Formats: sequence, structure tokens, C-alpha cells
Amino acid sequence: FVLLTGDYVHHAIWATTVQDNQAHNSRVGSMLNNLFNTTRVFPVVGNHEPHPCNMYAPRSVWDEEDFDLSWMFNQIGDLYANHLPKEAVDSFRNFGFYHVSPAPGFRVVVLNTNLCYTLNFWLYYNMVDPEDQLQWFADVMLEAEKAGEMVYVVGHIPPGHYQCWSPWAARFDKIINRFESIIQAQFYGHTHEDDLKIFFEGTGNASRPTSS
Repeated sequence: FVLLTGDYVHHAIWATTVQDNQAHNSRVGSMLNNLFNTTRVFPVVGNHEPHPCNMYAPRSVWDEEDFDLSWMFNQIGDLYANHLPKEAVDSFRNFGFYHVSPAPGFRVVVLNTNLCYTLNFWLYYNMVDPEDQLQWFADVMLEAEKAGEMVYVVGHIPPGHYQCWSPWAARFDKIINRFESIIQAQFYGHTHEDDLKIFFEGTGNASRPTSS
């Protein structure tokens, strides 16, 4: 399978429109569907997919036309619907996070980490757990643990990066540390760099690595 970690739209953020972003999403999706027609592709949304760039408005304001993001989630969900089970597509359409089991004993958990992005000004609307994603994440991880599954965690903004809101990242870290025994690896995009980051529990001489 392919982990598609987001940012399918160009980075000329002053020149985006809904129609332009849709055109980029469509071109990327069509290309990947042709290239990987026998390989599953698991999509992640980046900070460049919405219009305006970075702005992930909560569902509670989507009834206002200027803030509605259903066009983005529905389009990307349609583009990769052949790669995902219906339950995962429905979850993706809700707000971009979902989980899928590509093999017995293994689960891929995809997060919308744009909900911690410091340039997503909607974060001020709900700083603690936008769209209850972290609670969902903890519930899915507990389900995987009980099922004896190993997990990949996938997103766009890397938690622990300076552009990820630190109170959100601290709550995320608690989930990672709690379920360290079933997390095989984490994968993120956004930085345009080839990095390896290690998660730690504790501080100073008492700290220990829990995930990477």
C-alpha cells in the first residue's frame, strides 16, 4: 500500500480557489489511480488542500458557505474510494481521519493533524480536541490493542514539530506512550525533509524512547 501524506495542491497560496484546488486534487488522484491500480492508496489531507490554505473550519460552521469543507473531503473521498472500505471513506468524509486494516493483525490509523497546526486559525475556536479526534484516536488504539493488532499512525503535520500546537501534542503524546507496545511506526509529511523523530516519555535522565 501507499501512504499519501498530503499537500497535493501547489504552494502558491495567494492563487488558490476551490475550483483550482479541486483540479489539482483530481489530477493527482487520477495519476495515482492509474499508477497504483492494483495497490491500495491511503490518503491524508495536508494544510494546502483546503481553501483558504491552512483553514480547517469545524463542522459546526459548515452551514456557512465560506467555511464549508465538505467539497474537499467528499472529492478526495471519491478519488480514493476504490482503495478504502466504505466505513473508512465515510469517516474520511466526516473530517479526514479514519482507520483501515490492510492485513490480519495490522491496522493503519490516519489522523488529520492539521487540527493542531498553528497556522490553522480555527484552532482558537477549539484548542483542546477539535472534532473529538484525539478521543477517537484513543478509542481506536484501545480497540486495536484488544484485538492484538500492530499499528501504523499516519498524518500530515508531525506532532512535536514547532508548528503543531503544543497542548494538543502533549495530549497526543500521552496516547502514543500509552499504546507504545502496538505502534510499529509513525509517518508524516509537511516538512519537505527526510527526518527521523523519536517520541520520549519523561524528561531528563528519566526519559525513555517510546515511538518514532
